[in-house]
Amino acid sequence: SGSLAQYYAGVCYINQGQYEEAINHFDKYSGNDIVLSSMALGMKGDALIELGKIEEAATAYIKAAGKNENSFTSPMYLLKAAFAFEELNNLEKAKEAYTKIRKDFFTSAESRDAERHLARVEALLSNK
Repeated sequence: SGSLAQYYAGVCYINQGQYEEAINHFDKYSGNDIVLSSMALGMKGDALIELGKIEEAATAYIKAAGKNENSFTSPMYLLKAAFAFEELNNLEKAKEAYTKIRKDFFTSAESRDAERHLARVEALLSNK
């Protein structure tokens, strides 16, 4: 329950806009719950985005998507990772994330968005 308290504290701090403090608590979370373990990593990514640390956020989102891979959190965090990669102008990595959503999570709500963004990224890559 102590680890769970770290997760909830991180959620509280992120909702208050105290992103560094939120990250500290998410880093201390070590639960085994399939969804919460992914959410802690993903919310750390959200806090990093707010701090302008886009590359670190993309890494956190990829870890969140791969942690206990499932059809709820994995496509959600892959989509956020793809957006972060686009912000970094790393279109190849964005394409990989969108493609993984379309291939592995084609029934997810994010799949339709991924399809649209994938087409745009592929067009941008073909123009280079």
